[in-house]
Amino acid sequence: MRSPSPQLLRVAEVGDAPTILVGTRDAVTARMVLDAGFDGGWVSSLEISAITGVQDCNLLSVDAVAAVVRAITLAVPLPLLVDADNCYGSVSASARTVRVLAAAGAAGMCIEDSAYPKQNSFTTGTHRNLVALNDFADCINAAVAARPDPAFLVVGRTETLTVGLPLSEALQRARTIASAGADLVLLHSTDPTGAEARAVAAQWTGEVPLVIVPTAFPHLDTATLGKLGYSMVIYANQSLRAAIHATRVLLRALGETGSAETDMVTMPELLELMNRFDDGRDPRRR
Repeated sequence: MRSPSPQLLRVAEVGDAPTILVGTRDAVTARMVLDAGFDGGWVSSLEISAITGVQDCNLLSVDAVAAVVRAITLAVPLPLLVDADNCYGSVSASARTVRVLAAAGAAGMCIEDSAYPKQNSFTTGTHRNLVALNDFADCINAAVAARPDPAFLVVGRTETLTVGLPLSEALQRARTIASAGADLVLLHSTDPTGAEARAVAAQWTGEVPLVIVPTAFPHLDTATLGKLGYSMVIYANQSLRAAIHATRVLLRALGETGSAETDMVTMPELLELMNRFDDGRDPRRR
């Protein structure tokens, strides 16, 4: 069995088709994401929390997340960007997180300015706070300094817009994040109209590329987001949500009819997929 080694994760130039990452919670999903020709996987704290059976609020350690990353990278040559939440609450934890995830085979990580313990961006009825900007800049600095290879991407994410603060403050935080050394900047938005995403791209003047997570505004497709100026688009949780829907359909049919005849892959298809774990084949290079 080969040792995990980070696969390089490309970042699209402004004006080019954006880099596309898809939520990847296990090796089967990673193999399908790679076969479909996407650029990489996003190891989401939401997805890993869900399959582990805990809430998405800093209940998982970096070592637990790294175990998932290691299992994927040992089986599939897919570059992984890891959602490292708020880097577990401190500058020293930020530096350790980089080392642990890089050793597990990640191509990069994303850290956000949510106060510890974090709450998922879509959580309602709970007041969420941000860490002081200088403290978050120190976490970015520590992450950049600790990475073993400059090719390991550090993405800085601000939740300013999702906690109801103005765009001007979000842009100020983004500029500080870029100055602290982040390779890319993500201004997260849960605005279903997509207007915030458009405004961010229109007003961003920094040299650091922009990342977008269009969970709340799927009507803005990747081509549109690329034209707006986003270099990376992350479909963070759609594969898990689709799997939950398909499983519910199966269970409903089984419960109502006593038969499991519904749309699914065949056993030979499943075994063929598994037989290609760790075979090194990358369909994008055929």
